[in-house]
Parts: sequence; structure tokens; C-alpha cells
Amino acid sequence: MTIVYNPRGTVVEGKVHISVMIYYCKNIDEIDSGEIKPIADGNTLRAEIKIPDSVKVFALKFFNGENVDGSNGKGYIYPIYKNGQVVQGAMGIMSQIYFWGDAELDVKVDLAQSKKFMQQEFEKFPSSKEDFVITWYFLLAASSNEEDKALLEKELYALLKIDREREWEAASYFFAQINKVDVVDSVQKEIPRKFPKGELARKEAANEIYEEKDAKKMELMYKAWIKKFPPNASSQLNDDYVRAAVGKAFAKENSIAKALEYANMIQNEMWSAEGYAGIAEVLMDNGHYSTAKALLKRAIDNSYEFITTRKNEEGARFAVAGYPAYNNMHAEILYHEKKYQEALAYVKKAFEHTPKTEARINSNYAKILIALGQDKEAFEKIEELVKTGHATAEIKAMLRSLYVKLKSTDAGYDEYIGALKKELAVKMKEELARKMINLPAPLFELKDLTGKTVSLKDLKGKTVILDFWATWCAPCIRSFPAMKIAVTKYKDDPSVKFLFIHTMENVADATTYVKKFIEKNNYRSFQVLMDLKNSETGSNPVVESFKVNGIPAKFVIDKNGNIRFSLAGFDGAEDAAVEEIIVMIELAQKS
Repeated sequence: MTIVYNPRGTVVEGKVHISVMIYYCKNIDEIDSGEIKPIADGNTLRAEIKIPDSVKVFALKFFNGENVDGSNGKGYIYPIYKNGQVVQGAMGIMSQIYFWGDAELDVKVDLAQSKKFMQQEFEKFPSSKEDFVITWYFLLAASSNEEDKALLEKELYALLKIDREREWEAASYFFAQINKVDVVDSVQKEIPRKFPKGELARKEAANEIYEEKDAKKMELMYKAWIKKFPPNASSQLNDDYVRAAVGKAFAKENSIAKALEYANMIQNEMWSAEGYAGIAEVLMDNGHYSTAKALLKRAIDNSYEFITTRKNEEGARFAVAGYPAYNNMHAEILYHEKKYQEALAYVKKAFEHTPKTEARINSNYAKILIALGQDKEAFEKIEELVKTGHATAEIKAMLRSLYVKLKSTDAGYDEYIGALKKELAVKMKEELARKMINLPAPLFELKDLTGKTVSLKDLKGKTVILDFWATWCAPCIRSFPAMKIAVTKYKDDPSVKFLFIHTMENVADATTYVKKFIEKNNYRSFQVLMDLKNSETGSNPVVESFKVNGIPAKFVIDKNGNIRFSLAGFDGAEDAAVEEIIVMIELAQKS
């Protein structure tokens, strides 16, 4: 077919070189792409394309550098027709694209459009429902229409009449999406009873193995478990999780042969490197460097295959994720053995395949360079970490030591560090200024750990920092030292208020549990509010009102009650996190 494109009125209008990408969708998980070479024809571009027979939907993207025309978030997406009739599955795939959105295609989420396409798919091809039923359930669950919710509930009860565990699991999941908490509890309790050799029963039995600490007992439990739940086509990865756990338990007890026995049982090629490395790390901690190195070498070789010869296989991205860490651990062992030149080769591989701000890798890189007498290069690497706010206390100590060594004095060091911090602040201010938003903050009232009610409405006129967290959330807790520094900085400023909102709790008496946590970890300067679950809906109302999908999540609200910044996650960079909060507060106060 012929594609004709007129860029008038788009972001690429007037651009000399406009590139075109085409995406061929066989299904939502199988999308191939290629570049089209268009020919200029007056004010338009023209190209000839041929669609492979297996493709059901194709999409186009027009761009010039960072300027992308995605039709204002609607995308250029087209179903395939054969003999004048749309092919089965095409409208369903389009529905999925609009339901999830697609940054690559520059398509924004459009639930109304998604529902329309899915209804068209089902009307023309009733048998398609089996292929697209999960997206259909998501659509009904996301709808604000009570009729859609009622329809979903009816369809979920119908699933419970099917004598297969997967239907029961799907019903349980989507009952949770519409806040039918009692139904979810009942279904989850019934599944292992109704399907005693099913996947849920299998996972619950595996959890009991994880909770055991004695390696020999774990082994006995594993053998009984594998006998009751024989491996099947879909269980390999979960089987390997258990094998690796038993292997780590033996490694912790210095049973080297047993640890290796369980390492050798690991079968899943996509995950085996992670399993080897997990056991190797425990062996390292116990000083068994030679054995750990052998396992890490296997992990590195396995992962490297998916970077090179097997990079196009499904799951390759997962298989290569740990490659930098495996090389870095190997380098640590070689450093301990004083084999510095060999260690340098491995840490370089780690450095090449990870963000350049990864503190542990950079720290090891610097140590190895120092051991080899390459002080200037080590100094430059550490300096870059300080500039980006990713330096740990250990790294800062190394920087000071190298400064003195290279300059034969510590004179001017404080001024030098001050200049680096100032550079960080200037860069961060420029970046954050571009990320400012202006949305009204949802109002709420919550009780703190003393029982006092705190209302966001009453804090109007102040700059308010909200930190959504939970005791089970490791990144949340890792960010607390940085937040404590920020709280201390503003403790005498009545115009700034920090509120730490505990949410998504997974213990019965969350308030008592959180009190103990705060006391034990000396975060008494934090004012903690409890966003407890609603007894009727089972949801945490405040975190839901702020549309938080994952924690930690932080919001900076200005004196007029508007959200000016929203950020999620924590990458472990304490200095950067502190500076980020300070800059956001300053920008919010000036807005």
C-alpha cells in the first residue's frame, strides 16, 4: 500500500529530514519494527509498504530527532483488512494498545477508545473473547460506570463455576480490583483446598521452605515438596527459586559440596545466573572465594550469552540485568586476593554495562585503581560521583585521601567540595524547574501516631512534603537517612512541613507496628500519618487519591495547596536525594 503523510500542523512541520518507523503487530507481545525511507512529493512524504501476512495491526511514527508526531497521543495505528473485512484479533490488539498506552508509538491511554475497539472485536468475532478476556476485565474494572462493574462481577462469578485453578485465580485478582475484599479472602482460602496440588498450594508449601533456616531441614522439606508437586512445564522458575534458597542455606552453614549440588540443580537458563550469583555471594561472605569465583564465572558467561548470541530471545533482557553485579562481585574477590590487574578487567566490564552513577561499582573501581597506583584516574571517577550526588561516606573519604595525596596538602579541600556541591545544586535546579507541575492536591485528614488528626487543608500557607512509605518497602527505608537530613535542615522553619504517610500496610495492627519501627530506628523527628485500609473497600484512601502506583512516592505541595513536584522511587544516592528535596522546596516557595 501507499503511505502519504503531510506534516503541516505537526511538531515536525518544516523539518528537512523526517524519519518514519513502521511497527508490525502480530499480537501485543510480538511487534517487529523497521525504518521506511520516504520520498518527498511537494509538501508531503510518500512511501510504499508491504504488510506481512501474519500481521494484524500496523503503526507508524514520524519524527525528527526528539520531535515525534504521534497524532497528539492518538498514534497512527491501523487494523489490517483482508477481502474488505477486518482480520480477527486486529481490533483486540488496538484495544490493548489504547488500554495500556505505548510510549514507543507515542500513544496515550484512552479507556473509552479501548473499550470501543474491544466491543467491536467481540461483536464480529465472539471467539476472540478467550484471547482478550483479561484486557476486557481490566477495562470493566477501570470503568467508572457501575453497570460495567456489575457486568464484571457477574462474569467473575461465572469463572468460579469452572473447575480450573487459573479461572479461580483470575476471579480472585479481579474481585480485588473492584474492592470485593471478603470475596477475595474466601476465594484465596478455597483455592488450595479445591486444588490441593495446584499452583497456589505449591507456592504456599514453598513459602514454608523459605521460612526454615536450618539447611538440612530445608533439604528434607524440598524433597517432600518436589515429590508432592512434581516439576512441570510452567514450574521451572519457581522450582529454581527453592533450589537456590536451599543452596544458600548450605553455603551459609559452610557446606560447600551441598551448596554446589543445589547450584547445579538450577535449570532455568534465563534465571540461572542470578541463582549462581546468590549462592556465590553467601560463599563470599563466608570467605570461600575460590568456589564463589567459579559460580560467578558461570553467572557471567551465562549472562553474556544473552548480551551477544542470544540477545533476541524472549527474556534476554531479564537474563542480562545482573551482568554488571556479577562482574563487580568477581572483581571484589580478585581485589581481596590482591590480583588487581585481573580485578580491573572485571570492574571495567561492570562499569560499561551499568549507569555510571552506581556507587558500589565505582567504589570498587576506585579502590582497584588506587591499588594499581592510578590515583589521578581514581580521583576523577570519584569526583564525578560527588558531582552527581551519588557518593557514599566511603567514597567521600577516598576522595579526601586522594586529594591530599595528589596535592600534598588538604588546603582548599573544603572549598573544593563546596564547589562540587554547588555544581550539583545548579544542575538539579535546572532539571527540576523543567519538571514542575501545577495540580490541586487531594485534601485528606489522617491521624498521626499520637492519635492527633492532621488535615492538609489546615496546612495551607505552608510548603508541605508528603512521603508515602511502608515498613516492608526497602527503597522507602533506604531513603529515610536522606529525609532525616532534610527534616533536620527545616526543623526551625515553620513554613515547611514534612508528613510521612504510612500506607499499603500488610500487618494487622499497623499503627502499633509503625510506632515500634520509628522508635527502634530513631526517626522520632518524623511526623507519621496512618493511611489505614478502608474496612469496606479494602483500599488505602489517601495513597489512592494521589494516584500512587508504587512507593516510595513523594509530593511537594506549595502554599496554595497545589502539587508542584511528584517523584517515585529511590536510587540510593543520599546527597542527590537531600539536594533534590531542598531544591524542590525552594522552587515551590518561589512559585
